[in-house]
Amino acid sequence: MRPLPQLHRQAFAEPDPTRPVLAGATPEAVMAGLAATAAGLSTEEAQRRQRRFGLNQFADTRQALPLTVLFNQFRSPFVLILLAAAALSAGLGETDQSVIIVAIVLASSLLGFFQEYRAANTVRALRSRLTTLSRVWRNGAAADLPVAELVPGDVVDLTAGSMIAADGFLVEVTSLHVDESPLTGESFPAAKDAAIAGEPLAAGQLVHMGTSVRSGTGRMVVAATGAGTQYARIAISARGLEAETSFARGVRRFGLMMTQVMVVIVLVVFPVNLLLHRPLFDSLLFAAALAVGLTPELLPAIVTVTLARGARRLAAAGVLVKRLVAIENLGAMDVLCTDKTGTLTEGRLEVHQAAGIGATDGTVAARWAWLNARFQTGLPNPLDEAILAGVAPAVADYRKLGEVPYDFERKRLSVLLSGPEGTVLVCKGAVSEVLAQSSGYLDGAAVAEITPDQRKQQERRLREWSAKGLRVIAVAIRTMRSDAAPTLADEAGLTLVGYLLFADPVKQGVAETIAALKARGVALKIITGDNRYVAAEVAAAVGLSTRSVLTGAELDRLNRRQLAQRIAHCEVFAEVTPDQKERLIEAFRRSGKVVGYLGDGINDAPALRAADLGISVDTAVSSLFDGVTFGVLLLLFGDNPAAVQTGWFVESLLTELAIIYVMRTRKPFFASPPGLWLVAISIGVAVVGIGLPYLPLGGATGFVALPPAAMTLLVLIAIAYAGASELLKHWPAVQTRSRAISTTGRTSS
Repeated sequence: MRPLPQLHRQAFAEPDPTRPVLAGATPEAVMAGLAATAAGLSTEEAQRRQRRFGLNQFADTRQALPLTVLFNQFRSPFVLILLAAAALSAGLGETDQSVIIVAIVLASSLLGFFQEYRAANTVRALRSRLTTLSRVWRNGAAADLPVAELVPGDVVDLTAGSMIAADGFLVEVTSLHVDESPLTGESFPAAKDAAIAGEPLAAGQLVHMGTSVRSGTGRMVVAATGAGTQYARIAISARGLEAETSFARGVRRFGLMMTQVMVVIVLVVFPVNLLLHRPLFDSLLFAAALAVGLTPELLPAIVTVTLARGARRLAAAGVLVKRLVAIENLGAMDVLCTDKTGTLTEGRLEVHQAAGIGATDGTVAARWAWLNARFQTGLPNPLDEAILAGVAPAVADYRKLGEVPYDFERKRLSVLLSGPEGTVLVCKGAVSEVLAQSSGYLDGAAVAEITPDQRKQQERRLREWSAKGLRVIAVAIRTMRSDAAPTLADEAGLTLVGYLLFADPVKQGVAETIAALKARGVALKIITGDNRYVAAEVAAAVGLSTRSVLTGAELDRLNRRQLAQRIAHCEVFAEVTPDQKERLIEAFRRSGKVVGYLGDGINDAPALRAADLGISVDTAVSSLFDGVTFGVLLLLFGDNPAAVQTGWFVESLLTELAIIYVMRTRKPFFASPPGLWLVAISIGVAVVGIGLPYLPLGGATGFVALPPAAMTLLVLIAIAYAGASELLKHWPAVQTRSRAISTTGRTSS
C-alpha cells in the first residue's frame, strides 16, 4: 500500500456530498471535493456541515401517523358498502339498523387501528434503542460518536464488528474483510484494500452504509451520508405505492361481486313487484331493503377479530405483525421466495473438505493449515476462524520462530515453526499465488516435481471446485536449514501439500422444513445475487431441483410471456439484481400466486415491497434466521380463506332469502303461502348460489367446492336464522300488549 502523504496537508473550501464521485475518481480529487483532511474535521466544522446536510439518516416517509392508520381502516370495499347501506337504511327510516351497522364498522375499524398502530409504535421503539457508535476523528483525536452525527469529510476508524454507517473510501487497511451481503447477497466477506495515491478508486477500496467489518482494521473517509448513500437510494426506491396484496385483492373482488348481486336484486325484484301491481314507491323501498339486507354487516368485525387473534398468536411466538392483512396473506401463500445468504445458509465460512494431491491424504493439508492459523499473529479473519473450528488440532509440540504477514499483493501468509519435522515454513493463501511459488508437490511420502501438465491439472481442479461455489486456499511447506526470521524470499521452492475448501453451510433443519412446506402446497424459490454454482449447490442441499437455473443475464432477455413460462418450472434464480428480484416477484403474482418473500438485506427491499407478504430479518441487528419464521408459516396453513369466503357467500344468500319470507307478511310466514313468482325466483337464486362453487364459473369468482357436511350446516343456519327472525318480528307487538295491559291495570286501580 502506498501512503497518501499529501492528503493531511490539504484543506478545501466547500464539500459537495450530495454528488459524491467515488468509482473512477482519484482519492485526491474526492478529498478535494469533500474539503477533507486525513486528520479529520474540527467540531465546529462538523456541526456546520450537519446543519447544512442534516443528520446521517434518511426520513422514514412511511412512519405511521395515527390519522393515516385510522384512515386506512376505511379503505376496504366492504366498509364502504356497509356505510352506504347505513346511509340507505337511515333514508328508509330504519334508524336502528343504521346505528347498528355504523357501530359495527367503527368497532372493527378501531380494533384494526389499535392493533396496527401499537405494532408500528413497537417497531419504532425497538429501532430507537439501537444506538450505534462510530470511532470518528475530531479535533485531531478519536472519539466515539453516534452514527447519526457523521458528516461528509469525517475520518472513521473501522475494527472487527464495526457497522459501516456511511459511504466512503479506505485510506488505511490491515487484513480488512467486509461483509457486504446486505447489499450484494454475496455470502463470503469481501477483501478490501487502501486507496493508492494518484490512481482511480476501485470497488475493492470502497465501503458502503449497511455493511459491516468481519475482520481486520481500516480507516475510511466519509464521502456520502444519509439519503446520498447507496443503501438509502435502494431503500427509497423501494418505497412508493405498495402492491395490492392477495387479501386486499380478494376483498375488492368480493365487494365488487356483492355490489353486482345487490344491483341485480334491485333490477329483478323491482320490476317483478311492478308486474304484481305493487305500488311504485313500495316496490322501490322493498328492493332497496333487500339490497341493504344482503350486506354482511358483521363480516368486517369477524375478519378484524380473527386477524387480531392471529396477530396475538404470532406475537406469542416472537413475531411482530405490522399490518393485520399480512395474517391472511400468510395463510394463503403458495409461493415463498427467499434469499440465500443468512436465510437458508448460516452466512459464515466452514471447512467443507481437505483435499490432497496424488497419494497424499487431505488430513496432511488440514494439519499444516491448522498450525498456520494457530500461530499466525495477524488480525483474526474468517478463514482462520473456520480452520481452527473445523480441523482437528495438531497434537505434537511446535514453537513459532517467525512470520511473514499476509498482504493483498502476495495473498498468502507464512509462519516458521520448529517441531518434530525440524524447522518448517508453512504457507497458505490464494491457490494461484501459492502454486506459483511451488516447485513440487507431496505425493504420499515422496516429493514430485510440478510439471506443466501437473500444474494444468491443479488449475482444472480449482475451476471445478469454484464451479461448485467453494472457496479454496492452498497449503505448502518448505524445510528450512536456519532458525532465522523468514523473509519474502523464503516463500519460494515450496512443496504443495493440498487444499482446504470452504463453504457457507446450510442451516440445520432447513431441508426438512422445505419438504414440509412442499407437502402443504407451498413452493420455495431461491432468488439470490450469488453466482449460479453457489446457488445450485445450496438448492441441491435443501432438496430443490437444479435442472433449470435462471440467471440475471438470461432474465433480461426474456419478455413477460417467456418469463411466465420459465418461472413455472424453475426453482433457482441466481446472479440477479434487486430490480430483477422485484420483476420475478411481480411475475409470480401475475400468474395468480400469493407470493411471500423472505430477505435479510437492503438489496431485498424492492422484492419485499412487491410481494404479497414480506418477511424481513434485519441484518443491521443480527443475521439470525431460526425455525420460528417457518414454524409460524406452518402454524397457519391449516386455514382455507377461499372456503371461508365461499361459505360466507352461501350463508348470506340463504339467510337473505329466508328473511324475505319472514318479513313479507305480519302473520307467521308458514301461515301465509307465498306467491308462485316469489317461490320460483327464490328457488332459482338458491340453486344458483349453492351450485356456483361446484361449477367452473366458481373458480373465476374465487369460490371452492364445499363438503356436503358444510353445505348442510349452512342450510341449517339459514333455517335457524329464519326462526329467530320470526320470533323477533313478533317481539314489538308482545311488548306493546304488555305495556297496554300494565297501563290499563294501573288506571283501573
